[in-house]
Amino acid sequence: MIHVVTAENRRHYAHPLWEMFQIRKRHYVDERGWGELWNFEGVELDDSDDERTVYLMSLGPAEELWGFVRIRPTDDRSILVDKFPYLVDASLLPLKGPETWEGSRIWVDGTAGAPHAGMHRLLTAAAEYILRIGGRRLLALLDVHNFPHLADGALEFTMTGPPGAYRYGVMVGVKHELSEDAVGRMRDSLGEAKPLTYVVEDEDLAVHGDLARVQRVVDLARSVDGAATRIDQATPAKTMARIGAYFVRHDATPERTGLWVTLRSPIVEEEPRPA
Repeated sequence: MIHVVTAENRRHYAHPLWEMFQIRKRHYVDERGWGELWNFEGVELDDSDDERTVYLMSLGPAEELWGFVRIRPTDDRSILVDKFPYLVDASLLPLKGPETWEGSRIWVDGTAGAPHAGMHRLLTAAAEYILRIGGRRLLALLDVHNFPHLADGALEFTMTGPPGAYRYGVMVGVKHELSEDAVGRMRDSLGEAKPLTYVVEDEDLAVHGDLARVQRVVDLARSVDGAATRIDQATPAKTMARIGAYFVRHDATPERTGLWVTLRSPIVEEEPRPA
């Protein structure tokens, strides 16, 4: 599951949030050299970290932070539109509004799995959550060399305008028009059950004690019932259909025509009979 951290439940995430701000300082300030970012006692945060901000977090089994992304509505302000307007084609304006959210400060721990899959998992979680609360669009900006990784998924991000230079390289604005179909395809491609996100409430912690236990219970509830799946797959009709389809595709020799007639199924009813 991906944890949805809002102003209402942030008190349960004091340690992951502090770790997130520390990682942001190391990643953006120390490693990437973004010197104009605010730096407070070893953490990084800015004016987009307020009571309206929602953080999507991927946590490990011991509540260690595996990844995060920050999202925020844009009806009052937008990093892309307000601070980098040259990245937005005038024909797309106005982009800001209550149905438009903006993603930023995304990070994935490369040692906890495939980083690109982790990124798409977080973005899919963001899209799922935004759709659930009535949003319709997701904006972001990124270094242009990362655009192919972002575009390689069912969430179809398009550029808001031509790439432009900034102090640390070349970046591009992107947008995605949210849809349940795209989110569903992305969940399928990641092997994720529905829903991907979960909002931990006081009752969850009262019953289960800590975030790690809540996550285990939620992930168990989201998992596919393997025993039921095996029983379903083993029904005689489906078994005969699969055997018949496999036989026709791979072993339909003239001398076995009689066997093909015996095993044929609705799946292959339209297939031409072997000569």
